[in-house]
Amino acid sequence: MCTRIVLFVLCISQVCVHAGEISLPQKPIAVTIDFVDVRILNSRDAFFEAEFVFVYEWEDETVDQDTPLEEIIIPPIVPGNKVRNRKVYADKVIVLENSIQRIVRERAEWTFDFQLRRFPFDYQEPHIILQPGFNQNFAYVLIPTQTGDRRRELQQHSDDFHVVGWSNFKGAAVTQIEAEQLIGGTKIGVEFRFECDRNYNSFIVQDLVPSAIFVAIAWAGFWMDFTSLMPRLMPILIAVVALANLNSSTSDIVTRSNTSSFFEAYALFATIITALVLLELVMVHLLGKNKMREGALLLDKVSRFLFPSVFVITTVFLIIYLALESPLWASLLFL
Repeated sequence: MCTRIVLFVLCISQVCVHAGEISLPQKPIAVTIDFVDVRILNSRDAFFEAEFVFVYEWEDETVDQDTPLEEIIIPPIVPGNKVRNRKVYADKVIVLENSIQRIVRERAEWTFDFQLRRFPFDYQEPHIILQPGFNQNFAYVLIPTQTGDRRRELQQHSDDFHVVGWSNFKGAAVTQIEAEQLIGGTKIGVEFRFECDRNYNSFIVQDLVPSAIFVAIAWAGFWMDFTSLMPRLMPILIAVVALANLNSSTSDIVTRSNTSSFFEAYALFATIITALVLLELVMVHLLGKNKMREGALLLDKVSRFLFPSVFVITTVFLIIYLALESPLWASLLFL
């Protein structure tokens, strides 16, 4: 019986909205959004994990300071693009002189349209959407209290953000949006959107510089006696394992796109040239085993010059390739 009554009410509401005969009285809800933290910006699953504090404020003439909290009617607010909660704090309901405030703090995963742009010059525009829930008596309207560019406010909090690989948070804005309801008509919600750029400084310090060091370690065997197989093999193995770990950590953050980036090309080149050092060791060992000592010594002498030269020249060409896409890198290259 209850189900039939609910369906009847929904049908009547839908007909009234489409016919324009009856409209529910609007009840405004002021929304204030405080962006506390962002932890993850995932390119594969297209979501970002962030923590927000939402302050909802509305008027209710039936409530005063003596009204128990459990008797206060809380307007339903539905996140439009939230995937799952990570941490939910206890809500706070404050009865003011002429209004009621509800303070909600939560850390959650929010989905958004992740744009596949070339790394490391990509930027993203994450956003969250808040929409009013259905009510038979009122048409709730969310009204943002923050207008204009919120860039300065966002930059003040950005030093406390825990996200890796992203920086330069900008373009923050809170706007009012409209969306269609399932029962017909529209509902007015709020959207918070911001922009962030890829921070490639950490990749230079944590990936590129260590890669060059590990590649140089692999060259240590060129100055050792060719009969010392294990002492020459150990630096190569250390370099291979270290490069594999660097490539694995980088692949978790580098955005996949239709074209290869400088970082991907550099990682592949460092791995290949280290593998060629291992091939040189095999050739030297075979020459020594076949009593061709002079040939083994000559190959080591050539490798001492050849490998560093090829590495430096190729790295310069890769930097030029990177500079074609960034004026900043181009200016640094010609300083």
